[in-house]
Amino acid sequence: VAEVSLNTRLEEGFTFRSGRPTRRTYPRTSQSFSSVYIEERPKNFDGALFECAPGSLVFGSFQSWRYLQPAEYELQMEIRNLRHPTKWFLDCTREIEATRGAIGLHVRRGDYTDLVDHEYYSRALRLAANFGNHATVYVSSDDLKESQALLNQMGVASRPIDPPRDSPDIESLLLLSKCDVIITANSTF
Repeated sequence: VAEVSLNTRLEEGFTFRSGRPTRRTYPRTSQSFSSVYIEERPKNFDGALFECAPGSLVFGSFQSWRYLQPAEYELQMEIRNLRHPTKWFLDCTREIEATRGAIGLHVRRGDYTDLVDHEYYSRALRLAANFGNHATVYVSSDDLKESQALLNQMGVASRPIDPPRDSPDIESLLLLSKCDVIITANSTF
């Protein structure tokens, strides 16, 4: 993790890496930060992240499971004990649990559009069908419109997991977990 001390605000198009310009652009913000931490080597764990001072700005992928270890208990409790589920979540849960062979499909778009094409999902859905799962495909995505278009192109009927604004993110993850089969991009969760 590289540390860059900033006394100014990040402006749109401002790029840096260890104090040197880079091609990566960070979003505009009007907030000032005393320190910025940048993950230097994605997919490698660096415990220096845990030394970030409160109020620091952190950039990176942080794809190692070890980053979650300090919060493991809290995450397990949040996942297991949804205290105030929304009506939407309860309705969707009943629907999924009543669907034998339900398939949960997370289509990652955003920064991943060129890495996973429709053939990846098509093969995964065929594999699920080989195991007797021909039921409704419940789709979760950061771009539902594009994901629906992708599935329509493949001839797959699906039901979007489209949470209302008052639904916490954990509800979408929990709905996927209730499906009999879960298909995700290789680094989704």
